[in-house]
Amino acid sequence: MADSKTTIIETMASMEKGMATIQKGFLYNQKAMILEGVDTVISANEIFVKVDVKAFTNGSKATQVISNIHGNLAADAKKFKKAVNDNKFANATKIYGEMVNDCVSCHTVIRKW
Repeated sequence: MADSKTTIIETMASMEKGMATIQKGFLYNQKAMILEGVDTVISANEIFVKVDVKAFTNGSKATQVISNIHGNLAADAKKFKKAVNDNKFANATKIYGEMVNDCVSCHTVIRKW
C-alpha cells in the first residue's frame, strides 16, 4: 500500500487541479481542457482503491461513507465526461455540480464540518 498521508495530500492537490481545469475549460470554451480536467479527477479518485482509507479516518465508520462517496464521484465523473463528449454542456454543468457535492460530502465527513 502507498503511504496514505503523503498520497492523500497529493491526491487532493490533483483533484483540485482537475476541478480547476474543468472550470477554466468552461470559462474559455475549451472542450479539450474540460476533458483534461475530468481525466485528472478520475485518475486522482482511483487512489481510493490503492490506499487504506482507515489510515486517515482513524478506522471510524466514516470509512464506508468515504467508499460510497468515492463510488459516487467515479460515476458522476463518467457521466460528466460522456455529456462533454456529446456536447451536452448544460447537462455537463449540472453533473459538475454533483461532482462538487461529492467532494464537499467527503470533506464534511473527514473534517467533521
